[in-house]
Amino acid sequence: MHVAVVASGCIWIHAGSGPLRRKRQDLWRFRIADGNWTDVSSDGPGPRESHVAVTNNSHVWVHGGHGLLGLLDDLWFFRAESFETPAWSQEENRSAGPSAREMHDAVLMDAKIWVHGGRQAPGDRGEGRHWLSDVWYFDLLTKKWGEVERTPEPRIAYPTSMSGSGKLWLQGLRAREGDVTEVLVLWECKMPACTCEETWTAETEPESIHADFLFVAVWTLCSLCCSVIGAWLLASGELRLLKLGLRWLVSPIGICRCDTKFMLISVMCALMSTVVGFAISLLLFSKKLLNIYNDYQDFKHLRDSVHETSVFASYFAVPSGVVGLVVCFVVAQRVYNRKVVQPLSRNGLLDPRGLAKYLVDADIRLVRFEYLKELKEAEEGLPRRQEAQRRRTASGKKALVSHKEVLDWACEMHRRPLKQRVIAVSHGWEAQQHPDPWNFQLNFIVDSLEDAWSKGLVFAVFFDYVSVHQFRRTTPHQQKSFQRTMKSMHILYAHDWAHTLVIQEMTPDQLKVDKEVLAYFETGGLASVREQPIAELKLNSTPYLKRGWCLAELQWSSLKGSVLVELAQLQGQHLWNQRAPLPPDFFRKLLSKRDVKFTHRSDIEVLIKAQQHAFAAKASQSTSLHFANLTVLELDILADALHHYSNIAEIHIVESAIHIRQSKAESGPTIRLSLRDTAILDGPRAFPDSLTFDSFVKRLNFNSSLRKVSLPNCKIGDGETHFIALALRSNRWTYLDLQNNIIGPAGATEIAAHMDFSSLEELILAGNRIEDEGAICLLKAWALSWKRVFFHAWRTKIHEHLHRTTTVSVLGQTLGQTVEATAASLYAFVDAEAVVNYNNEKVPILKMDLSDNAISDRGRSMAFIRPSWAEVKLGRHHYEHHYAAIQAI
Repeated sequence: MHVAVVASGCIWIHAGSGPLRRKRQDLWRFRIADGNWTDVSSDGPGPRESHVAVTNNSHVWVHGGHGLLGLLDDLWFFRAESFETPAWSQEENRSAGPSAREMHDAVLMDAKIWVHGGRQAPGDRGEGRHWLSDVWYFDLLTKKWGEVERTPEPRIAYPTSMSGSGKLWLQGLRAREGDVTEVLVLWECKMPACTCEETWTAETEPESIHADFLFVAVWTLCSLCCSVIGAWLLASGELRLLKLGLRWLVSPIGICRCDTKFMLISVMCALMSTVVGFAISLLLFSKKLLNIYNDYQDFKHLRDSVHETSVFASYFAVPSGVVGLVVCFVVAQRVYNRKVVQPLSRNGLLDPRGLAKYLVDADIRLVRFEYLKELKEAEEGLPRRQEAQRRRTASGKKALVSHKEVLDWACEMHRRPLKQRVIAVSHGWEAQQHPDPWNFQLNFIVDSLEDAWSKGLVFAVFFDYVSVHQFRRTTPHQQKSFQRTMKSMHILYAHDWAHTLVIQEMTPDQLKVDKEVLAYFETGGLASVREQPIAELKLNSTPYLKRGWCLAELQWSSLKGSVLVELAQLQGQHLWNQRAPLPPDFFRKLLSKRDVKFTHRSDIEVLIKAQQHAFAAKASQSTSLHFANLTVLELDILADALHHYSNIAEIHIVESAIHIRQSKAESGPTIRLSLRDTAILDGPRAFPDSLTFDSFVKRLNFNSSLRKVSLPNCKIGDGETHFIALALRSNRWTYLDLQNNIIGPAGATEIAAHMDFSSLEELILAGNRIEDEGAICLLKAWALSWKRVFFHAWRTKIHEHLHRTTTVSVLGQTLGQTVEATAASLYAFVDAEAVVNYNNEKVPILKMDLSDNAISDRGRSMAFIRPSWAEVKLGRHHYEHHYAAIQAI
């Protein structure tokens, strides 16, 4: 392993190893011109092999190698221009240089000798010989060595060096931790002329075929996102809703309300787009494989060139991830749909998010109350939706509430319910072009709601002219929004989180002044929004209760399960909160009357369908109903409608006066309902003003889910109580509130006679006239029922816990007798759980309120011994209104 260089027209060969690997130190010269070899050996570097030599055509330098005593690090040179025997000289070394090495490489460029790599002596760095990766240069002018900071990885098998254009390229086999990695690597070293901070960069490596993992991953991710958005649009969604942000996206009213159609479309789009991406990636990868095969015609080399990690990631990991994502998406959607979306759909008229969903989907914009106040103060009229959405309040806010604000309000009310409602205005249009040309309705709204708004009860106001796109609707979106609004208008008035403000009055004549109003006009072929005199408007003077849409809004409003007391006192609220829910068949009869007016007669079917949806939804979602001041007519309607409420558990009817009236035309006394101190609404309904109370109570019993019945302040007397007491034998009522009626001793006796057969747990009879006689009957019946149940529970507990059968002789007396000592022992021994869990035995009343019933000390003394968890309330005398519980004896 000698060295050879070409200089001054000659080939110079130095040292190496001969037979038996004997190291040599001779120098031979081959003159190219005459083809003669000459031995020009002289005193110089010692015998060596595996060293390096460089030349600049006038001088030749040799460095390092393996000598007789080991590795060398010396640097020698001689003049190659002399035709005589050259004289060797050793370069002066003014600084520390590279370590001793062999099998390294060197080049000469820019008056510098560059030395790279090689193999280090055994024992210098652990066991065996270590391959080096350092790069050194010797400056022939300064006679100093320098080292390059960043170098390539160690390489073996005589790394090749080439120089040119101020750059140094290194090529060789890579070595890592003593193992040879057969990869050919080419590095580039830039050598600035005035600095020694050379930088090493990887130039090329043998071609390795990578699969386009990044392309596949990005394509797949984009495909999934585009598939979801595309499915949303194809499933009748709108792109504008995506602007509402992350809260809308993940909410049950956003894109997460996935139905079957949405799921099928999104999954199919995702799979098809992913397949297209994989096909493109495979095509590109196949072209790379074909190019390599055409170059080498060797399948083994082709197999070795494939980057297995990228192939695995691209064509196994990514597809598996896509399948996993789709499966997780489907499973999560089904769980989310069952846990969140379906309950919201079932309670759409009870959950504030259901109202927000309708407002957002139909693109209905609520009006800020501040803006309405500013319009009143400026004496300006209400603008159309198209113009209002561009206006702002004095504080800089938009005049119309944004959908994001509606969504935030709904989520906040769902998480932390407050007394804040959307106000839905029910009003008549006084003109075809403008509903309120004289600003009467605007002033009515502001005056009615200002106090409630200052208390934080008003979120925003719905006024159709300002909130819904009006004629002429110039874009498909406006038309689509209008159709969606009309289709589900009942949600705004029937929803529990919307309060209806009724404007029944028309503008008084004294306020009808001649002025101009801003509205949309089509006159003389000119269609535009401009100010025109009111005289040019097409006025409509039909009364509120003769308008079909107004009647429908009242009916929808009567479906509310509850009403805020603070808002129920607003003017005109009695028009809907004193109405019973009207079944669709009755509603159709109501709208079919001749005196009910419609702008378009075809609106009847629209309203009937809306009433069907509203009534069915409310009947299936409501769990409690609250009514006040119902007329006989409304009570009859309520009794007919109640069996539609499949989940109703509570019903409260307050101040709806009911009493017995004798019908002389019939052979015997008939219990009928009649109105007392309550005016019949001046509406288009016309039903018989009579209803048998027996029929009313029976129809209450038809609803098997009803558990709590409250009828306070309804003028119920002894005659009505008779039918209520009979009904207790067959219904499942656990709570009965008859306080502040006119029930006397006879009515209390009727209830006492049937108490033992009822399911009542609480009976409220406060504020009646049962007196001592009625109280004694009730308390005796109550005590008797407790003794009977405790006897059975006590006997059962002895059998179960003491494991023996005993005849209880102390209870052999008649159960109707007063046996205080025996009862006291029973109450002390038997707990409430034992009583409740006894074999299907009805538990006696746990709480009975008889206060304010003119009960004297005689009646109070008849309160028999009772368990500590049972409660009875009795007043001191008729004029006291506080409760005093009788302590256990």
